[in-house]
Amino acid sequence: MALCIFWVVVFLGRHELGWRGVIAAAVGWFVLLFLMTAIGAPHLFQFAQAILAIVMILIVFKGDIRIR
Repeated sequence: MALCIFWVVVFLGRHELGWRGVIAAAVGWFVLLFLMTAIGAPHLFQFAQAILAIVMILIVFKGDIRIR
C-alpha cells in the first residue's frame, strides 16, 4: 500500500515538488531499496517506505491534512 501511495503522491505533487524534487524522491526510494536489500533486511523496506510516503504527503500537502 505504501508503494502505491508514495508514487501517487509523487505524481500528484510533481508541480509542487518540481523536477528536482521528483528526481530526489525517486533517487531516495531507489537508494532505500538498494540499502535494505544490501543489508539483508528487505522486510524493513516496507516500514521505511511507509515513513517515506508519510514524509512526502506532509511535504506535498504542507502538513495541512484535514480528516473528517
